[in-house]
Amino acid sequence: MLSSNFFRKNVIRISSPIRAFSSSSIARADEYARSAEQKQRAQERELTKKNEQRKLSRRRALAREPADKSPYYHDIHTALRYLRASEVGRSPSEAVITVTSTLIAERGNAKLAGSVNFPKPMKDSKTLFFTTDEAQAAAAKNAGVTLVGGPELIEQIKQGELDLSFDRAFATPEIASQLAPIARQLGPKGLMPSAKRGTVVEDIASTISEVSGSIPFRQKGENLSIAVGRANFTDREIMLNIIAASRAFREAIQTQKTKKKALLGHTTITSTHGPGILIDFK
Repeated sequence: MLSSNFFRKNVIRISSPIRAFSSSSIARADEYARSAEQKQRAQERELTKKNEQRKLSRRRALAREPADKSPYYHDIHTALRYLRASEVGRSPSEAVITVTSTLIAERGNAKLAGSVNFPKPMKDSKTLFFTTDEAQAAAAKNAGVTLVGGPELIEQIKQGELDLSFDRAFATPEIASQLAPIARQLGPKGLMPSAKRGTVVEDIASTISEVSGSIPFRQKGENLSIAVGRANFTDREIMLNIIAASRAFREAIQTQKTKKKALLGHTTITSTHGPGILIDFK
């Protein structure tokens, strides 16, 4: 008869290859499953990318269509008539007119930002200008500066004879050092000119042109939006501000550092309480 040791030895010899075969098969199966899963994920990512590109292409094509093809389009003069009607009974100076443009851009593009110098500022500001230079004084008055003066103006402020309800103050370099005696009156109101703040200037006319009516804008989501006027502005004033906004938006796009620049889509105009109306922003 065969001994039990014989059976034990031979069973071990037979079962060992089976165990080895089973382990390698499981490892290969796991590897195949992982490979299949990775392949499926890659295919899903590729499909998502293609779908996004198709949507982007459709949006770009829609953005290139003329605004007047839309049933929601109105020319700006008609749109403003509707918006002013929406603000009846409210203070016209508080009803803000705003334009909003959609942006069609690749994912990952940097947000657009910039500023607009409006021909008609949103808010009329009072400006104080110190100078002894007659040419600069004349240029300041032509630029719309509220009050211009030299040592006599400093003396008025020192004596408390002048109402300092101004929004900004500038000075030319030759008089800046003479303003120290009135620093206590100007400083708390933010009116003390200083080279560090850029309010001690050589050319007041260009400075006023740069700061007057300058309004910043920044992309939020897929939109660029900016206030272009109030209900009590004339149509012409709002139109000129809209043209300036359109130019600034397009300049911001052109300076964007990307291979595929954003595309400016359709633009709506609205008021504080009015509807959004599609306009031609080109």
